[in-house]
Order: sequence, then structure tokens, then C-alpha cells
Amino acid sequence: NQGIAKLKKEGEIQEIFDRWSGQSIVFLTKEKLDRFYITAGVILIFLAIIIVFVWIYSLRRQIKSKTADLQNAHNSLEQKVEERTLSLKQEIAKRNQEEVRYRKIIQSSIDGFWVVDSQGKILDVNDAYCRLTGYSREELLNMSVTDVENMESPEETNQRIKNITKKGSDRFETSHCTKAGDV
Repeated sequence: NQGIAKLKKEGEIQEIFDRWSGQSIVFLTKEKLDRFYITAGVILIFLAIIIVFVWIYSLRRQIKSKTADLQNAHNSLEQKVEERTLSLKQEIAKRNQEEVRYRKIIQSSIDGFWVVDSQGKILDVNDAYCRLTGYSREELLNMSVTDVENMESPEETNQRIKNITKKGSDRFETSHCTKAGDV
């Protein structure tokens, strides 16, 4: 080992190897090794930077694609909302027209009509009912069916309202008291 080290130091091993193999052997010095490591490090850093840029580019494309998908879904939902809103507005307008029509029919009828809630509170009356009972519209709107009912007790009237609410309708005959106390 000492002999090879001496030959290396004096450069004779290089000559022996060159003559014997016909090729030149290169011994790496510390400077050459340092340059090699620095070059390899720079190349690795450069490759890492390229990989990061490719990855960022790929992520940006994915984000752009997903953003486009979300925008398309948003636009589709917006269109559906607009269509549904228009449909609802048309339906509301149609129902308002029907309500006006029925209100006119009820108001112009010679028969008395009233609308009550599930507790028997009077919610609406037509002019004919006001004339028949002698009460003003405002007075009747502050009353309940039991206040004007002549034939049934309040319990019977409340039971009838429950039955109507449950079945949806009922047919019956009744009489109401007027403001003057007449039947």
C-alpha cells in the first residue's frame, strides 16, 4: 500500500497504467471532486426547480379546469333559479287574478258569505252578509262564528268546524242572529 501511495504521489502509476492498458486513468483530486459535487448539486437543484414548475403548471391547469366546471354548474343553477322564479311569478299572477275574480263574484253575490279560520274567527265577509246581519265589516272581522250562531251551542259549532277542517267540507243548515237580535 505504501508503494502504490508513493507511485501515485510521483505520478509513475499513471505511466504504468497508460502503457499497460493503453488508456489513461484519471485520479480525482479534491478540487475536481468539489467541482463534481457542486455541478451535481446545481444540476439536482435545477431539476428540482423544473419539477416544481411542472407541478405548479399542472396544478394551475387543474384549478382552471375545476373553476370552469364550477362556473358552468353555477351558470346552470342560475338559469334554473331564473326559470323557476319566472314560473313562480307567473303562477302568483295567475292566482292573484283568480282571487280578484272570485272576490268580485263573492262580493257581488246576493247571498251572504264569510270565511273563518280553524278556531271560528271571522276572517272575511261580503257586503251581502253585512246587510243581512246588520253588522259592519269591521265589527264582523272582530267576531267569531259562535257570536252570530243561533241554532248551535258554541261547543257544537266548534265541533262542526273541526269536522269541516278534517273532511274538507260539510253540508248543513243554520241561522244567525242579526245585530238587532233578529234571527
